[in-house]
Amino acid sequence: MPGSLGNTEARATIISAPSRGARLSPRKGFLNPESPAGMDTLATVNSKRGIPVRLTHERWSHIVEAHDYMAGHLDLVVETLGDPDYVVAGVRGELLALKRYDHTAIGPKHVVVAYREYERDGFVVTAFMTSKTDKLVKRGLQWRKS
Repeated sequence: MPGSLGNTEARATIISAPSRGARLSPRKGFLNPESPAGMDTLATVNSKRGIPVRLTHERWSHIVEAHDYMAGHLDLVVETLGDPDYVVAGVRGELLALKRYDHTAIGPKHVVVAYREYERDGFVVTAFMTSKTDKLVKRGLQWRKS
């Protein structure tokens, strides 16, 4: 596998996050995810490259409004970003962290977290669950858990 995402033995460090099982209700409004000014951060997790990736209230609201089954699964999003099974290339420059879970609210699924990284920080774009990961992995495997 390509080693561009760093040491395969290194685990991501969760810098800050709500407790496991934390439930958050959606919040209305829109803030530009590329601008950290004035944004409330729910969690910050170091990616496989060691880049701190922020999950904001605005992005979490977007996730649970677009994918209501994600409500109550903030812990899975944080865990997937910090300790994925795979990281693959997205279609617009983002990265996708994928992790399989045998037990979710909608059965066995992979959690997919789309995020962007810059030189010193990054942010979560969206997250969802799927059982069809073949097309995602074909986009370009960047990192795989050994």
